[in-house]
Amino acid sequence: MTVWVVRKSLDGGLVGAPRLCAKPGRMARVPGLMTIEEQIAVMLGDSESVEGAGALGRWNVLEGGELKGFIEVLDGAAGS
Repeated sequence: MTVWVVRKSLDGGLVGAPRLCAKPGRMARVPGLMTIEEQIAVMLGDSESVEGAGALGRWNVLEGGELKGFIEVLDGAAGS
């Protein structure tokens, strides 16, 4: 019913703490738990954006067209 969303630097290190989100496609959700899209918006800086469909559970974080890191969805224990 939940997944973890993490932001990673270019070298693969965690940027901030993993965040718990509602798992896509679930009918039942934990009240107050953000969706993946809502959480990604919170994790981005003012001049940052993401690209990629997230089909593989990974988005590129861009700032002014320059790659700054990644946001990944982990189904299971955070940081795995």
